[in-house]
Amino acid sequence: MIAVLTGGVVIGGDVFLAGCTNKEADASTFSADNIALLDEVGETIIPATISPGAKAAKIGDFMKVIVTDCYNTDQQKAFGDGLAGLNEACKKSKWQIIYGL
Repeated sequence: MIAVLTGGVVIGGDVFLAGCTNKEADASTFSADNIALLDEVGETIIPATISPGAKAAKIGDFMKVIVTDCYNTDQQKAFGDGLAGLNEACKKSKWQIIYGL
């Protein structure tokens, strides 16, 4: 019974990971500046304290992988549009001075 459960977990995990392979992936949404912006957003949510924060975990690169591999084309476009809107809002605010975005 343990062998069946263990085998099911291995097979199930492979099927799950195969579900996050997008053949129409477009990584062009993610420039170095966009990844830096996502790192800053992540650091705002999970700041470095006595332990490393989101920026140290390279959350921007992680988001790039998830969006590129797991989101369909429409979802990728929505994410890219939202990211561009956030970037424009940052440029118009005082945060541009603080973060240099």
